[in-house]
Amino acid sequence: MTKEDVPHIQTNIMESLVKMLENSYKQGVQAGSGVQEDAILAMSALIEKLGANYVQYMPLFLPYLKEALKNTEEYQVCFVAVNCVGDLCRALQSQIIMFTDEIMTILLAILVVSNLSIASLLWASRYLLIGCPVSLLTSISV
Repeated sequence: MTKEDVPHIQTNIMESLVKMLENSYKQGVQAGSGVQEDAILAMSALIEKLGANYVQYMPLFLPYLKEALKNTEEYQVCFVAVNCVGDLCRALQSQIIMFTDEIMTILLAILVVSNLSIASLLWASRYLLIGCPVSLLTSISV
């Protein structure tokens, strides 16, 4: 997919990914974790291609992103969601400010989680949790 292709297919891609997330949550958080992980990874690719124009999809995607961030039982889903927050910060820049209260609250809660798997994974990749707030702050100051 090139940047020139995106305007022609972005709405279809977004609708398909949101439908995947919606259906996976209907199956139950753990049952649909593989689908959630893949959908969020695909969403990150779309965010990268759309850049600041992705802001139009944030109201649609934010509820699923928040659920993924809170899903510390399935730490792979949480991990890709944290990465996605970093992608959003880089893409949306100062527009991310509209969404920072909720996102930062969840990111801070992840830091105190008692789940050993997520804690180990995120400790090994602690720059992600440190980098997300830094990206948020950098975006705000742009």
